[in-house]
This record gives sequence, C-alpha cells and structure tokens, in this order.
Amino acid sequence: MIFQREVLDDLADDLLLRAKMPASWGIVIMILLVYRWTQGEVVSGNGDAWYECLGLSREGMSDGGYWQIFSHGLLHGSWAHLSVNAVLIWLLGTRMERMLGWRAMLGVTCLGMIAGGLMHLLLGHGLLVGISGGVMALLLCLATLSPDARVLPLGISAKNLGRGILVGELILTLADPALGIPIISSIGAMLVDHGYASVFQLGHACHLGGGLMGVIIAQRWRAPRLTLEMLRLQREMRECDSKR
Repeated sequence: MIFQREVLDDLADDLLLRAKMPASWGIVIMILLVYRWTQGEVVSGNGDAWYECLGLSREGMSDGGYWQIFSHGLLHGSWAHLSVNAVLIWLLGTRMERMLGWRAMLGVTCLGMIAGGLMHLLLGHGLLVGISGGVMALLLCLATLSPDARVLPLGISAKNLGRGILVGELILTLADPALGIPIISSIGAMLVDHGYASVFQLGHACHLGGGLMGVIIAQRWRAPRLTLEMLRLQREMRECDSKR
C-alpha cells in the first residue's frame, strides 16, 4: 500500500512538472488548432488546395513554396496521425524541456522537422505532412544523451532503441518500390504484393532525416566544450614543447 502511494505521488509530481512546460504544450495546442482549421476547410471543399499549399512536395518547392519546409509540420492527415504526434511531443518534448530548457526543445524540434523535410525531398515521394521529423529528432536526441537509460516497458537501453529505429527507418526508406533501388526495392515490392502497401505511405525518409538530426545535435552537446581553462592548458603545453 505504501509502495503504491509512493508510485502515485511520483506520477502526480511528474504530471505537475510536465504541465509547466510551455513550449511543448504550445506545439501541441498549435497542431490541434491547425488540424481543426484544416478539417473545416475540407468540409468547405478547400482542403486539398490548402494541403497542397502548406504540405511539402518537390513540385511545391520548385514553384517557390519554400515555406513548405516549415509549414508541413503543422498539418496532419488524420486524427490518428495527429494524436500519435501530439502524445509523443508531449512525452518527449516536456522531458527535454525539463532537462535543457524550452529553447533547446524548440530548436531540436524545428531542426528535426527541417531535416526530415529535406530527406523527404531527397528520398521520399508524394505530399509530406506532419511533425514526425521533429518527434524523431527529440526521441533520438534524448536516446543519445542518455544511452544507458532503460526504456519501459520494452526493457532495452535507449542506445539500442535509437539504433534500431534508425536502421529500421533506413531500410524502409530504401525499400520503397518507388525508388527502384536494385534488390532492396524488390523487398518492398514483395511487401506490397502481400498487402502491406500501407507501410510505404508513412514518411520513413522524414523519420530518418529527423532522427539523424537528433543524433547530430546530441553528439554536439556531448562533445567537450572549449573553455578558457582548456585554452590555457593547451598554450602551456605548446610553450613546454617549444623549450625542449
């Protein structure tokens, strides 16, 4: 009974702390409001035009729609798509915001969204919508910063989870039959023939780009900072070498 009470108290404290993370809540509220607006436009018959204008595609970028590299993250194709990303932003974003502050959280999310969009333009196809690139950046950044943390309920380390996700997204990106890559695309074609075409309707290239950006950011943060003390020690070592 005492153990259960302690668990509930810890859970309550965690929820209270997460409730005080403004950047994460701001993103969640924003994508919810945008989704509600787009659904209203769909009902009025203008939905396709707005999705083509704000979603990310090679055609849109070539026509000068450079805002799409940002705006695609605010759109979502369905309530399920929106719900998954909103929950993950809340879980991962609030954690990073507690660790490193709201600026870091927004920076990782935005850079991941951009990187995911660029990777989609390079290896993906069709219209891209959703903040999945930012979500993947948060996930892989946290996994890289805390590689030995255990991920519940899976019971594996964050490092292994991150590696597994990146490898999986790379394989699924390259296996897309639309790319026509020898051998590996045949695997994708086999999945399509067996009724798994929906696998390639997800933005795997976007996930890959966002995840890689998260790893890069985390590794940069983990690298030793160049301080005045380090500079002084380096100068003294050079002076000692010159006197020999």
